[in-house]
Amino acid sequence: MKLRHGIVVNDAEAYVACAIAGFGVMQAPLAIVSDHLKAGRLVEVLPGNKAPPQPLSILYPNRRHLAPQVRAFMDLVTALLASLDNGRVIKA
Repeated sequence: MKLRHGIVVNDAEAYVACAIAGFGVMQAPLAIVSDHLKAGRLVEVLPGNKAPPQPLSILYPNRRHLAPQVRAFMDLVTALLASLDNGRVIKA
């Protein structure tokens, strides 16, 4: 079901701030809102109605000469996603 919306943002922090300010219900990744849920600033509604997981890809120009910073970022993101509830990481 598609809901009407009155506020459109293109920044996750602004999105969360709108929900905390009481502008309505939002759907966001747990990694973004977990601290707010723990602190009681946000409350989970419809816990049985989870959004399907979305794929995430990291694109880089060439595996042969992969910069150490790119490898470190990939490892960080992989570890973060694997630590989330039901996190499933598939490496190529």
